[in-house]
Amino acid sequence: MVDATSKMKVIITANAKQLTKELEAAGKSSETFENKLSKSMKAVRKAVAGLTLGIATLGAAMTFRFIKDSIKTWIQFEEQMVRITAIMGNEFLPHAETFERQLRDIAAESRFTATEVAEAAGVLALAGLQFDDMGTATEGAVYDLARFAEAAGGDIEMAAGIGIAGVKAFGMEIEEMGRVMNVATNTFTSSFVTLETFGQGMKFLGPTAAAAQVSFEEAAAAIGALGNAGLQGTIAGTGLRMSINKLLSPTTDARRAMDRLGLDFVRLTPAGQQAQATFRMLSASITSLKVDVAKTTAEMKILNGQMTDMSIEEQRNQLAIAQIRQRASKEGRDLNAQEVKSIQRLESASADLSIQQQELSIRQQELAKVQQKENEELVNMEAAASAANETMGNQVTGLTSLIDVVDQLNAAGATTSEILEIFSVRGGTAMLALLGQADAFRELTQANIEAEGTLDEFLELLSGSTGRKLAILRADFEETQLVIGQAFMEAAVSDEFINTFTLISQAIRENKQDFVELGEVFANVILPMLAKLPDQIGTFTRLMSDLKPLISVIATVMYALVGVLWVAAQILKTVADAGRWIAKVAGAGEGGQDMAGGAAAGAWTLGGLGAAAGTAFGPAGTIIGGVGGAIVGGVAGAVTAMAEGGVVMKPTLALVGEAGPEAVIPLTDGGAGGMGGATMVFNFDAITINSLGGGGMHEEAIRFIIAKEFPKIIKASYGRGARGVF
Repeated sequence: MVDATSKMKVIITANAKQLTKELEAAGKSSETFENKLSKSMKAVRKAVAGLTLGIATLGAAMTFRFIKDSIKTWIQFEEQMVRITAIMGNEFLPHAETFERQLRDIAAESRFTATEVAEAAGVLALAGLQFDDMGTATEGAVYDLARFAEAAGGDIEMAAGIGIAGVKAFGMEIEEMGRVMNVATNTFTSSFVTLETFGQGMKFLGPTAAAAQVSFEEAAAAIGALGNAGLQGTIAGTGLRMSINKLLSPTTDARRAMDRLGLDFVRLTPAGQQAQATFRMLSASITSLKVDVAKTTAEMKILNGQMTDMSIEEQRNQLAIAQIRQRASKEGRDLNAQEVKSIQRLESASADLSIQQQELSIRQQELAKVQQKENEELVNMEAAASAANETMGNQVTGLTSLIDVVDQLNAAGATTSEILEIFSVRGGTAMLALLGQADAFRELTQANIEAEGTLDEFLELLSGSTGRKLAILRADFEETQLVIGQAFMEAAVSDEFINTFTLISQAIRENKQDFVELGEVFANVILPMLAKLPDQIGTFTRLMSDLKPLISVIATVMYALVGVLWVAAQILKTVADAGRWIAKVAGAGEGGQDMAGGAAAGAWTLGGLGAAAGTAFGPAGTIIGGVGGAIVGGVAGAVTAMAEGGVVMKPTLALVGEAGPEAVIPLTDGGAGGMGGATMVFNFDAITINSLGGGGMHEEAIRFIIAKEFPKIIKASYGRGARGVF
């Protein structure tokens, strides 16, 4: 097509320049100008003809591909509609056609295709919505979902999942889906999150937040605030979920930390409030008792140290006495006065130490008893506090609010260590990020509460964008494909189409042996040739290099030729059928009908060739072609192939020798020109006939054999697939 266009431009330009020169030249008559103009216009027409052929060829290819894609699109859409019908049950069947039209109308007014809208409707059906809940083409669940996904710039099926999850998780009615969409739109347009990351976060946070009576508006704002802090998607959702869980069911140590900071985040039932009072009383007693236990422990530690020191001192005195006595004994003498005094002093000191140790031992026993009692009381109080804490956890009806949690933590001046003690590592990380975004969190929560109409306002801003216009064009294009695809699929599943392919399939199976032989040819002939192909690659490469300039031309011509031949074949079949029908109306038999059909087809074919050659041979070419085609076609239509055998009972025009050498032998003496007296031998299946004349088998015997045995042979021949009797 490009070559034809270039050629046309060159021709027009060249002729225009030539005409300009000739017009400027003196003495040129109007007749010369007209002749030149006529030649120029012929050249232009020739170039346009080439261009038209190129466009037609390209158009045929594009049309075929468009039809193929349209059929594929229709199948996908229809499959989705069947899926919706299966989910919604038999009660939906009367509304299926209406609902299909509604979905296609919604797609026509949005940036999504009908198939994508149907997928979203499938998600709603899985969520339990019925036909009445789906809405119409201008309002309702499906319509709102399409607009919501359009505002988010995301996938409509994902938007449907997020909308349904929001409604279900927070216990809303399906009519409140608009509220979910407005809040979500305000969140992802006011914070650093997308529809996808918003949905991922809400998937983890939603059920827990709803159980804690945190509103959807506040939960969405929390996800948006964490997104601003760099925590998005599942990280934000799981972190906030952990924070809420730690507040709903804190450990005993976390509860004491909150009591110590004066924090109270939960709403309790009356039983829970009583348990809370008990816990706080026990918590104070435990704190006091722990102080007493610490004092007793410290005193016991001092006492134990003193007793240890006395024991050591006493042991030293006993050792000194033993050393004095041993020294006197070694010297073989009695203790002197000084040694006696030393021993008396040491023994007196040890006696004093012994008395003190006894006193300390009594005190030690007393402190041990006190310590044991205090520890028992502490254990009991700890158990009671744990039970009270568990009761409080079971009697929690919800949090005051996430904003209140942030405000109380800020007011109490909670340190990072205390926050991590209360919320654990993962929950504490999310809470610290929320504390850092406290102002933005509070503002976004209030904006979400007032978010009604946000979706409409945002879509109004997007309405004039080029992207939306192109998306609507895409959806409109698919609607065109659905129309074309539906039309072709209805034709494809018609009885005539199915029966035709059934017959083709049967014919292929009945001719299995032909395919077996074709496979043998492929294995024994083609594959050996392919095995030698690598040796010829060099030659082939050079040949293709030489032919490369012609490849595109050849491909275009062949493509056009195939298209023309296909059209001609369809026309030829129609002409032949018309000829047979006319002959049938005229009362002709099957042979006459075949002859008429062949004559008509032959006349059309050769007549067309004659017309194509009309420039060279004139009108006579067309007439001769038509007459010749009729004769040849008529003969071809009447000729019967005899390659598979058969018996001729009357004068018949037949084709002999098409499958190799054949013998045509009269079975009776036909008189003049016959073979009644000839001598010959031939075999016919199980019958051998010798010497029709000259001393061989007599004519009457041959007739008897034929009358008795031929019916059996003919029947067996039919069983092997031979043609009928003529």
